[in-house]
This record gives sequence, C-alpha cells and structure tokens, in this order.
Amino acid sequence: MYRVGHSVTGANLGVCITLACANWLHFPFLISILAGYLAYKGSNAPDYLEMRWYDRKHQELRTLIPHRTLTHWFVPWLALGAYATYQVSQGSVYWVLVASYCAGALLHIILDLPNKKPILGLLPHTGICLKWWGSHEHQFLICCFTTVLMGIFIYYCFQGSWEYIANNPVTVVRDIWYQIMYEANRLVS
Repeated sequence: MYRVGHSVTGANLGVCITLACANWLHFPFLISILAGYLAYKGSNAPDYLEMRWYDRKHQELRTLIPHRTLTHWFVPWLALGAYATYQVSQGSVYWVLVASYCAGALLHIILDLPNKKPILGLLPHTGICLKWWGSHEHQFLICCFTTVLMGIFIYYCFQGSWEYIANNPVTVVRDIWYQIMYEANRLVS
C-alpha cells in the first residue's frame, strides 16, 4: 500500500481511537483528539522512520534503515503497544498516546502483509508475506472498507444519542467546543 492508502486507513483508525478514548475511557477531549492524531501519524511511521533522503551524487532516494526491515518488524511495535496499554489500564492517561501511535504502526504492518514484498516475521531474520497482491493493487478497496468500518463504529458509539444530535446539532457542537476550550485553559493555567 502506498502512503495515501496508509494515511486514509490511519485517519479512520484515528477517528475510532478518538471516539473510544472520549466515550468509553472518559479521557479528556484534548487527550482523545491527540491520541487519534498520533494513530494517524503512526500509520505512516514504519515508512518515515527509515529516514529517507535524496542523494544528489547518485541521483537516487536512499534510506538510513533499509525498507521493510526493522521499522516493519511487528514485535517491537506490539511490545511497546502492550506496555503502553498496560500503563493506561493502571491509570496513566498519557500512555494512551504511545498506545495509539503503536496501533497506527501495527495497522500499517498488517496492511503490508498481503503484499508480495516480505516484512520481518517473529524473528528479525525471517520474512513473511501473503503474496496476494502488489503494493497499489487494492488500495482503494481497502480504504473504502476501513471507511465503512469507521462509519459503523461511529454509529455504534452514538447509538443512543442520534435523535438528540439530529434535533440539537448546534448545542452538541457548542458543548464539545466549550469542553475543549475548558481543557485547553486548564492546560495553560
């Protein structure tokens, strides 16, 4: 999958994480929004952590870490995400930011599995791939599928509130805005 596909699926994951943090975990809105943003940024992390640059002398794109090696190894992302999730369960709210970043990176790796190019397996010297399709072949279909899943998740999150939201949209937006401004003022002061 190319960068745009990973960005779309990461944005969908970010929306879902934002709603889960705000609705079910009852985290502050700003932390929830930041967690969603970090899930979005994490969805491209395995690629941009390779630290790419353009070599003018050889007229080619180079990376410090070879593509689909250490940054695409799911074991460290899973371990860090599990540790962060454990810290969240112990009451440390800010670890949700690390957990959501790792969730975005794991989504990236999962969506790279059907590709014909291998990524690191359980051990760093083994490669696994499903060889179902090339990097760009089903990107639009996958993006549409994750967007539908996000829509279902949004519907499920607000299942009992749709009538109130439809009848009072200005009040709902105003209340959300006031809550965000309240939390921002608490951070500043």
